[in-house]
Amino acid sequence: TWCVPCVDELPEINEIQKRYELLGLKVISLSLDGENNKNKVENFLRTNKATSLQPYYDINSEAFRDSKAKGMPTSFFINTKGERIAVAEGKLDW
Repeated sequence: TWCVPCVDELPEINEIQKRYELLGLKVISLSLDGENNKNKVENFLRTNKATSLQPYYDINSEAFRDSKAKGMPTSFFINTKGERIAVAEGKLDW
Protein backbone atom coordinates (compact mmCIF):
# COMPACT_ATOMS: atom_id res chain seq x y z
CA THR A 1 0.00 0.00 0.00
CA TRP A 2 2.99 2.32 0.44
CA CYS A 3 5.68 1.02 -1.96
CA VAL A 4 5.25 3.15 -5.10
CA PRO A 5 6.97 0.72 -7.54
CA CYS A 6 4.93 -2.15 -6.07
CA VAL A 7 1.71 -0.22 -6.61
CA ASP A 8 2.82 0.66 -10.17
CA GLU A 9 3.22 -2.98 -11.21
CA LEU A 10 0.10 -4.19 -9.39
CA PRO A 11 -2.32 -4.01 -12.37
CA GLU A 12 0.02 -6.04 -14.57
CA ILE A 13 0.62 -8.69 -11.91
CA ASN A 14 -3.12 -8.94 -11.31
CA GLU A 15 -3.71 -9.44 -15.03
CA ILE A 16 -1.01 -12.13 -15.22
CA GLN A 17 -2.63 -14.02 -12.34
CA LYS A 18 -6.05 -13.75 -13.95
CA ARG A 19 -4.78 -14.81 -17.39
CA TYR A 20 -2.61 -17.76 -16.38
CA GLU A 21 -4.17 -19.20 -13.24
CA LEU A 22 -5.89 -21.99 -15.20
CA LEU A 23 -2.42 -23.06 -16.35
CA GLY A 24 -1.32 -23.40 -12.73
CA LEU A 25 0.35 -20.04 -12.14
CA LYS A 26 0.02 -18.74 -8.61
CA VAL A 27 1.05 -15.20 -7.75
CA ILE A 28 1.68 -14.83 -4.05
CA SER A 29 1.39 -11.20 -3.07
CA LEU A 30 3.10 -10.64 0.23
CA SER A 31 2.12 -7.59 2.26
CA LEU A 32 4.55 -6.04 4.72
CA ASP A 33 1.73 -3.91 6.14
CA GLY A 34 1.19 -6.47 8.91
CA GLU A 35 -1.80 -8.60 9.75
CA ASN A 36 -3.28 -5.78 11.84
CA ASN A 37 -3.81 -3.87 8.59
CA LYS A 38 -5.70 -6.69 6.87
CA ASN A 39 -8.75 -4.51 6.09
CA LYS A 40 -6.52 -1.74 4.74
CA VAL A 41 -4.76 -4.17 2.38
CA GLU A 42 -7.99 -5.80 1.17
CA ASN A 43 -9.59 -2.39 0.54
CA PHE A 44 -6.43 -1.27 -1.26
CA LEU A 45 -6.56 -4.29 -3.59
CA ARG A 46 -10.25 -3.72 -4.30
CA THR A 47 -9.72 -0.01 -4.96
CA ASN A 48 -6.87 -0.80 -7.34
CA LYS A 49 -8.88 -3.52 -9.11
CA ALA A 50 -6.41 -6.21 -8.09
CA THR A 51 -9.03 -8.70 -6.97
CA SER A 52 -7.30 -11.67 -8.62
CA LEU A 53 -4.54 -11.41 -6.03
CA GLN A 54 -4.90 -13.02 -2.64
CA PRO A 55 -2.92 -11.12 -0.02
CA TYR A 56 -0.63 -12.89 2.39
CA TYR A 57 0.79 -11.12 5.43
CA ASP A 58 4.44 -11.16 6.44
CA ILE A 59 4.27 -10.92 10.20
CA ASN A 60 7.33 -9.10 11.58
CA SER A 61 8.92 -9.12 8.08
CA GLU A 62 10.21 -12.67 8.68
CA ALA A 63 9.64 -13.87 5.10
CA PHE A 64 11.26 -10.72 3.74
CA ARG A 65 14.37 -11.31 5.88
CA ASP A 66 14.48 -15.08 5.28
CA SER A 67 14.23 -14.59 1.52
CA LYS A 68 17.23 -12.24 1.65
CA ALA A 69 15.32 -9.70 -0.43
CA LYS A 70 17.32 -6.50 -0.77
CA GLY A 71 14.46 -4.16 -1.53
CA MET A 72 10.98 -3.83 -2.88
CA PRO A 73 9.51 -4.94 -5.06
CA THR A 74 11.28 -8.26 -5.31
CA SER A 75 9.82 -11.05 -7.45
CA PHE A 76 10.72 -14.67 -6.81
CA PHE A 77 10.03 -17.29 -9.44
CA ILE A 78 9.49 -20.73 -7.93
CA ASN A 79 8.90 -23.93 -9.85
CA THR A 80 6.41 -26.67 -8.98
CA LYS A 81 9.08 -28.39 -6.86
CA GLY A 82 9.29 -25.33 -4.62
CA GLU A 83 12.75 -24.39 -5.90
CA ARG A 84 13.66 -20.75 -6.46
CA ILE A 85 14.66 -20.53 -10.11
CA ALA A 86 14.98 -16.75 -10.52
CA VAL A 87 14.83 -13.48 -8.61
CA ALA A 88 14.14 -10.02 -9.98
CA GLU A 89 14.68 -6.93 -7.87
CA GLY A 90 12.88 -3.71 -8.63
CA LYS A 91 9.83 -2.94 -10.74
CA LEU A 92 9.44 -5.19 -13.77
CA ASP A 93 7.85 -4.38 -17.09
CA TRP A 94 5.59 -7.42 -17.17
